[in-house]
Amino acid sequence: ALHFLSLSAAMPSLKQGGNDGGAGKKEWADDGDHAEAVRVVVITMGGEREAAMRRQLEEVGGFDAHFVEGVPARSLRSRDGMVAALRVAGIFRPIDHAGVRDDDSRDMKSGNNVSAADGGNSDDVPRGFGEAEIDDDGIPWLSNAAETASADEFWHRSRRLTRERAVLACVLAHMRALHVAACENRPLIMEDNSRLLKEPGASAYRARRALAAAKLDGCAWLMLGYGGSPELLTDAQTPLTALPWCEGKPLAFGTQCYYLDPAARLRLVAWLRGGPEYLLPAKGKHTRGHNPRPIDRILPAPFVAEGKVAMAYPPVCYRAPMLRSLIHEHWDARITESHERQLEMAGDSFEGLWLTDEERMAVDVRRTNGAWQHVDGVIRESWERKPRKAKKGAVE
Repeated sequence: ALHFLSLSAAMPSLKQGGNDGGAGKKEWADDGDHAEAVRVVVITMGGEREAAMRRQLEEVGGFDAHFVEGVPARSLRSRDGMVAALRVAGIFRPIDHAGVRDDDSRDMKSGNNVSAADGGNSDDVPRGFGEAEIDDDGIPWLSNAAETASADEFWHRSRRLTRERAVLACVLAHMRALHVAACENRPLIMEDNSRLLKEPGASAYRARRALAAAKLDGCAWLMLGYGGSPELLTDAQTPLTALPWCEGKPLAFGTQCYYLDPAARLRLVAWLRGGPEYLLPAKGKHTRGHNPRPIDRILPAPFVAEGKVAMAYPPVCYRAPMLRSLIHEHWDARITESHERQLEMAGDSFEGLWLTDEERMAVDVRRTNGAWQHVDGVIRESWERKPRKAKKGAVE
C-alpha cells in the first residue's frame, strides 16, 4: 500500500467548512485570484454533452481546456475504421513510409490535417529503427508487415464484439487524449460527464493541490474523479489517499478526471504496441470470443503505474447524476447512488455541484420518490430473446 500521510504537512490544510459548497471560509482562499489555470484535455462525443461541459468550465473557471472528439463505437465495425482509430490513438503509425498522412487521420472537427499533438509527425520524416521507425518519444513503431498482421488480428478479435465495442472505443479515445495532453503539457484528462463544484475556483484549487502532492510523491496515476464503495473513503487522507485493492482489482472505478505520469504513458504505449492480446484478451480458456480491457483497469495496472496509484480527496469532480452512459446505462442508477454516498462522505452535495436542468430534475425525482431514474425521455424496450435452436441429434 502507498502512504501519503506525510504530504498533509507539506500542503495547505483544508479550511473549516470548505467542503460544503460555499458555506464557511472557502477552502481555496489561499489560492489567490491570479492562480494559473489547470490545463486539461476533455474527451467528448459532441452535441449537448459538449455544450454543457463548455458552459460548466466557463462558469466555474480555473481550467484551460482542449476538447478532443471521442471514438464512436460504430466506427470500429469495419477494418478500415479500426485501423484509423488505432492510428489516431498512437498505437499504429500515423504516416506511411512516404510521409503522407492517412485521410482517416484528419481532425474530425475541422477537417484539417491532424497536428503533432493529435498524432502527427512535426517534420513528416520517418526516422529509422531497423525495419520499423520510432516515434517522437523513442518508442519503436511496428514494421509494415507486423502492423498489417496486427491489424488483421485486431479485426479478427473485435468483429464479434457487440456492446463491448464501446469499451474498446473508450480506450482508444483516452489514448488519443493522453497523446494530446503530453504534447501540449496538459496534466489532466477529463470526460464530458464530469461535474465540478459550482463555486468558482473550488475544483481548480483541489486539482492544483492534488497534482502538487502527486508530483511531490512520484505518483504515476492519480484519480481526481472516481466512484467506489462506501468503505473507499472511510479512512481517506487529504489531499491524497492510497487506492485500496481487493483480489488484484482496484476498489475505485471511473475516469471522470485523472492524471497519468508521462513515464507511465510511455510504458502504456509500448505495451499496447506489443500486440492485440493486450487490449483484447480472450474471455477464458473454455470460452469463445474476446473482451476489451476497460481504461480504468489498464491505467492502474502494475506494468503502467508500477504500484504508484492514489486518489485525490476530496474529489475534484463527480459523475453527472443519471446522465445516460454511452457504455453501460443499466448501471447508471447504481453508480449515481454510489456517488450520492461519496458526496456525503466528502462533505459535498448535489446542491454544490454545477448541474444541468435535466440533472437537477433527476436529483429532485430522487428526493421525491426515493429512486434514481433517467429523466431524458428515452424509453428502452426489453425485447424477448428468441429461443435457442435445438442442437442437431439432440433427443427431444
